[in-house]
Amino acid sequence: MRFLRRLLVFASIFAGLLILVAVSVYVIFGRDVDPPNDADLLPVFRQVAAEENGFHLVDFTEEDLTGTDEAEELWELFVRGRDLDPMTEGSAEEGSDAPDSGDENVGEEAADDDFEPIFVEGWDEALARKIVADNAAYLGRLDDCLARPDFAIKVDDPADPDFGYLSAWRDLVSIVQLKTALLMLDEKPEAAIAECGKILRFGRRIQRSQGALHHGFYGNAIIVAGLEAIRGVLARSAPESDTLRRLADELGEYGVDSAALVDLIRGEYLLASSLVDSLLERPQWRTEAPEGSWFDRLFLRLTFKPQKTKQIIASEYRSLLEYCQSPGTQVQPPPEPELDVFNLRGAEVYSILSPTPWGPIYFRLVRGQDFFLRAHRLLLALRCHEMEQGSLPESL
Repeated sequence: MRFLRRLLVFASIFAGLLILVAVSVYVIFGRDVDPPNDADLLPVFRQVAAEENGFHLVDFTEEDLTGTDEAEELWELFVRGRDLDPMTEGSAEEGSDAPDSGDENVGEEAADDDFEPIFVEGWDEALARKIVADNAAYLGRLDDCLARPDFAIKVDDPADPDFGYLSAWRDLVSIVQLKTALLMLDEKPEAAIAECGKILRFGRRIQRSQGALHHGFYGNAIIVAGLEAIRGVLARSAPESDTLRRLADELGEYGVDSAALVDLIRGEYLLASSLVDSLLERPQWRTEAPEGSWFDRLFLRLTFKPQKTKQIIASEYRSLLEYCQSPGTQVQPPPEPELDVFNLRGAEVYSILSPTPWGPIYFRLVRGQDFFLRAHRLLLALRCHEMEQGSLPESL
């Protein structure tokens, strides 16, 4: 009897110690840090009236467009067949009626027959016209969008954003490129240049939309697509020199916009921060224990520290802002945080949301865009000189 009483006392003391240890672990190691002071990282959104915001006009998905895959393929075929000068070697390879280089009048004939279309196998003009006609309503919405005073992206739920319109914008630009091809075939080079300008302005508006770095990547890609369309027009037609000069002046306005870059970085941080805050409410982040049980709360508190995770992420976004606001300087990213056994899920979140791997990549793309813009301005200037003087300048 005495033995049993001692055993019960020992068991009670042992259970009490276990409870004390569990509570101590919960309180000490389950404690999160204070929320980060991230006021400098949060975006300050422009207040744009709905009737002035062009975003809503192009807020649709790729399923709304038709023939997008064919549009991209047809544009590539059109560009590949852009060897239009009958004196070039490529024309002869395509089986064109290029004059023999031994003909003494070849130069005169070439001058009269410049930019005669040559197509590669697979080009289908009838299909191209059908695709453009079928998507005329959405091309019109792009025109209306560019006519609005502003373009500001609205994210209804930063923790679970819907960016379905991004792929639609890529496809819409392919259709605009195809439209430039048809305008060149219709001998309307000035109208084709105008469509190139729309692509450029659309990409620029996306870059200045106060969205996130996701939008910056797409804006950059769309501007590059506009430059590609310009090269296609110059290869297949001869716009007036005044038109090319106006386009060159417009390209000068699309250089690096540091303020827009800062907005995109802050927008991306808002998405990352909101996602971290929402994870505790997501079923896939809970255990198999009943939701709200003591084990559920203990497990989450011991493996995931939202505020500590946000502090780590915030430090990296500050590094990106410093990099962006100090062009030409080499800003070292913060060291990778040490493994915290009581924030294992936080480390997992950090590995996904950290901007360090791809943030500098975007900056290099932006600097590359600036270089391409300068190169295309030079290209336009050379074409103007050639059209007005009959030859390229002897030096730059």
